[in-house]
Amino acid sequence: MKYKYDKKVTAVNTKHLYSAEEINRIWHENKNNPVIKHPEKGWISPWELRQMHEGKPCPICGKIMVYGEKYRTNCKRDAWLSFPKYNNDIPVVGDYYYHPQYATIDHIINKARCPELMFEYRNLRVICMACNLEKGDSNIEDLERNLEETIEEAETVLKKWQPL
Repeated sequence: MKYKYDKKVTAVNTKHLYSAEEINRIWHENKNNPVIKHPEKGWISPWELRQMHEGKPCPICGKIMVYGEKYRTNCKRDAWLSFPKYNNDIPVVGDYYYHPQYATIDHIINKARCPELMFEYRNLRVICMACNLEKGDSNIEDLERNLEETIEEAETVLKKWQPL
């Protein structure tokens, strides 16, 4: 099943997906289609979402993100010449070499675990390639942050409602 820009991906038409290959195929087939409902811009593509973050800091490491063809290549030699500062840390994904601060889309809740959130704006964040690769499929960072927020909230409530 191939999704087109006029057919939005919803929980109804993704709940049957189980394999990572199928989920990745749908993600990649729709990278240029307006399938993400941005709260201010309306329907945009994953490509446009990444492009909007070029020149902005990665929310995890704070380094300025880059985006575009000049920051990726399928030739190792070209990568070494283009990004000499990073020769020991040039990320490779598939057949391409990327600048470490290349803007990528991270699924907060992994798309394999919840395919119905694959194109949900609230489940996406743009982070640099290096941070995305380091994070992998782990949601532990978000769980730790949620736990810290819950503990802080509980402490605030307990201070407010101390027994007489």
